[in-house]
Amino acid sequence: MSYLRWKSIWFLERLPGPPTCGGWVGWPLRTFKRARYTSSNSAGRSPQGRINGWAPTCRTTDMAYRPPLIKGPVYITIAASVRSPDIRALAISAGWVGYEQLYCTVNAGVDVATLTVSNIPDYLLTLVNRGRIGGIYNSGTGLVASIKFNLDNAGGTIFGGGGQGGQGQNVSIFRGTGYVATGTGGAGGVGAGFNGANPPVMLPAGSGSSGSSQTVGGPSIGGTTQGTATGGSGGTGGAIGMTGSNGGPASTSGSFESSNYYGTTTGELAGYAIDGIANVNILASGSILGRTR
Repeated sequence: MSYLRWKSIWFLERLPGPPTCGGWVGWPLRTFKRARYTSSNSAGRSPQGRINGWAPTCRTTDMAYRPPLIKGPVYITIAASVRSPDIRALAISAGWVGYEQLYCTVNAGVDVATLTVSNIPDYLLTLVNRGRIGGIYNSGTGLVASIKFNLDNAGGTIFGGGGQGGQGQNVSIFRGTGYVATGTGGAGGVGAGFNGANPPVMLPAGSGSSGSSQTVGGPSIGGTTQGTATGGSGGTGGAIGMTGSNGGPASTSGSFESSNYYGTTTGELAGYAIDGIANVNILASGSILGRTR
């Protein structure tokens, strides 16, 4: 029995059983889109299966009264340390087809560097972190949340890379005409975080380097010591989730006529533990170290 729906262009034919079409299973109805088949026979059904010139379709958006076959949740596990894994690709490999609930677990003892969560419909993913998700050293971002998802971080850590230490202060001293000595500040130490390798390796915070020293020239002056300029030491890098230390002050000694101190820098801020925090529904916070936005 066939009929035309009221105010619709879709022609429905009742079928003896529930067909499968493009991965969607529905009621025993088949849809036909209005596309005249010029060589259909007068008996009603053409040799190609069309009904009086109405061509059958199999688009999910065209299916009348055909609910999707909802499967159970899909579970994936990240069991080894890795940089920037693609959760969507892992899910598809596990049989996820785009509409089931998805659970991704980072096992205890596993390090994941620079994780971006994207290309998954909102509210389908629950990220369960029992290991460490973190940023690269010197202010790298740990987790980028581009879609809305649930986060269970109980027992886990998410961190931004520690900030680099500030450069030490510079100083110049002057004596007589044209005699100058300059001490240059040392470089700041690296902030803690993962290195750039895959699998990632955790790097500790580093100490800043010492500043350089220089003694001013010119003729000796009886009973005095030639002046020396020494740059400040670089600041220590920050631990994970922490800002780096400021550069140290420069110093002078001996005899000179004037001096000029300049160039101290502050330590860099830690990286973002989570970038896109408004998209994250935190079920259990665990340890989140560093800034969020």
